[in-house]
Amino acid sequence: GGTISVTSEKGKGSVFTFTIPYNKKEVAEKTAEKKKDNVSGKPLVLVAEDEESNYLYVEVVLKLAGCDYLLAKNGAEAVAFCKQHPGITLVLMDIKMPVMNGLEATRLIREFRPNLPIIATTAYAQTGDKHRFLAAGCDDYLAKPIGKERLLALLQKYMNI
Repeated sequence: GGTISVTSEKGKGSVFTFTIPYNKKEVAEKTAEKKKDNVSGKPLVLVAEDEESNYLYVEVVLKLAGCDYLLAKNGAEAVAFCKQHPGITLVLMDIKMPVMNGLEATRLIREFRPNLPIIATTAYAQTGDKHRFLAAGCDDYLAKPIGKERLLALLQKYMNI
């Protein structure tokens, strides 16, 4: 805690002094916790993406849209994040990732978050993919390279931002 003190002279007035302790590490931890629980009021988007260049691009668009975001580098992390962070409002799910692919991760997430919007993303778009992704539980589909306007339109559609 801090301290409060007062000195007073009759006819001259009073001087109040206080100290507030500041711990930089504690502030950083509280900021991380705030992001975890989505108390910022901003939409929290989970980006499940193993390619850093793709993530960095999406990160810029999410910042422009006023979203907070988390990064999962594989499907297993995406499932764990969705369990640990109930404030996640949308998932951008890469389909081809290590450890667990995006379709399997989507199926598992649907078991405990059936209404969470999940948008499939893939660089390997083929005929019939959209149907396959929707059948696995994805709400929508984005082919890479992801266009800024298309991503913003989907954020608007699913999160009303």
